[in-house]
Amino acid sequence: MTTLTADDRWGIQQTLALYGHFVDNGEWALLDSVFTPDARIESPAGEFTGASGARAFEEQLAASLGGHLPSHHTINTVIRAGETAGSAVAWSRYVLVTYDASAAGGDYLDTLEQRDGTWVIASRRITERNRERPSGQYSAEGAESFASFESAR
Repeated sequence: MTTLTADDRWGIQQTLALYGHFVDNGEWALLDSVFTPDARIESPAGEFTGASGARAFEEQLAASLGGHLPSHHTINTVIRAGETAGSAVAWSRYVLVTYDASAAGGDYLDTLEQRDGTWVIASRRITERNRERPSGQYSAEGAESFASFESAR
């Protein structure tokens, strides 16, 4: 395992913050600057590949909200070095506040790579928290845990 500098950690935080701003503003074309061209995105809505997949995912989310873009917040981010130089893993909580002031949240488990001096997301697993399940119960089932963060590559 490698180590991360303070500049690396700042760069990773910057990438995660930019993602939120791009999504909030519907600036889909800018997602190319925060995802690798071959990024894998795994979400409850399906699996997507690359920045174009990220755009498709976000456009699908906006459509499900009647075209209203949510206010997106990425919080409680924990970062560790990846297995190889120039790689890292970040575990974040996300909160979405929609136009009608309802909220949704979950976890991102990201693998990032440093490419040309910039940190970009190579894979993202999105899990939901506190959603009603078919049984009528609410649970964190499927949410990320410290063990999944520690074992992520």
